[in-house]
Amino acid sequence: MKQPERWPGSAPHKEMPVDAAGRLLRGRALLWGLCFVTGALLVAAYCFLRPVVDFSQNVRYMPQTLVCLDEPDESAPILSQEIEGETLRFAIAPVISPERSLNLYEDLVAYLAKHLGRKPVSLYRGSYAETNDLVRYERCDIAFVCTNAFVRGEKEFGMELLVVPEIDGAKCYYSYIIVPESSRAQSLLDLRDKEFASADLMSTTGWLFPAMWLIEQGENPAVFFANHVITGSHDGSIAAVAENLVDGAAVDSIVYHQMITDHPELSSRTRVLLKSMSFGMPPVVVPPGIDVQLREDLQYLLLTMHENAEGRTALERVGIDRFVMPNPEDYESVRAVVKVVEAVL
Repeated sequence: MKQPERWPGSAPHKEMPVDAAGRLLRGRALLWGLCFVTGALLVAAYCFLRPVVDFSQNVRYMPQTLVCLDEPDESAPILSQEIEGETLRFAIAPVISPERSLNLYEDLVAYLAKHLGRKPVSLYRGSYAETNDLVRYERCDIAFVCTNAFVRGEKEFGMELLVVPEIDGAKCYYSYIIVPESSRAQSLLDLRDKEFASADLMSTTGWLFPAMWLIEQGENPAVFFANHVITGSHDGSIAAVAENLVDGAAVDSIVYHQMITDHPELSSRTRVLLKSMSFGMPPVVVPPGIDVQLREDLQYLLLTMHENAEGRTALERVGIDRFVMPNPEDYESVRAVVKVVEAVL
């Protein structure tokens, strides 16, 4: 038999055994079959889920951490008709660390949910901006936010004031610049090229005030410190100063005094270097698109909870005397600081 022609220099042609060729063809057919079945299953799953899942939503704004608290008491009076499975989503800005926040606010969230006939859900995010996003995209029904977070939310998407807390008879708080007790610093200017801590870049007391103060002294806060540490909470900033991990920090006066009360030794390990002007108390807010009846019910419950023993117990746990109606003018000092800082940074 005549041998088949081949290119000069090519390897001799070898015939593949019939059995091997068959196995190869069957393997390829099986692989293509599996690919077809997998694709069909994916298409079927998408078609099944599409009516109940909005794939257009950005998953970044979907609640990632849902912490369910106590089940509501079915015998409790309710203001709105109970719907099976309906929740009250309460967002908490990271003014203090998550483990403390969720513990302190547990009773308050449960109180509101019980009297609304809903199941309580606490939502916690790692930054003020992320908490604002929960309100912006209506992923929560109510939220505790920082003063600057409210000012920005009001301007950017219509975040609404609901109530404000009254603490020790006051509706205002301050920024404290604190240093270790052993520090030789006598002014914030003495912390040039030092390690400085803030809870969050959006924090009024943690960053806006010291930034404004430095600007007024002719300094650029963006390059003033050797390192600007974002701790994620005011109690974290206080602890960093007390442990000499940083040379100074700007903190919420309410959190500072509460920590001194809970841990008296902190008063001998830290000292206040500078106190700011007063700022309106961090408010309780709601999304602009909230149901009108739910908004009214929430406001009524918060304004009256100090009038009964159960409500007072929940308030005492978070260190609040009572909730009162907000006054938008209380946030003018924050707006003024924002204006100064945004002109430079």
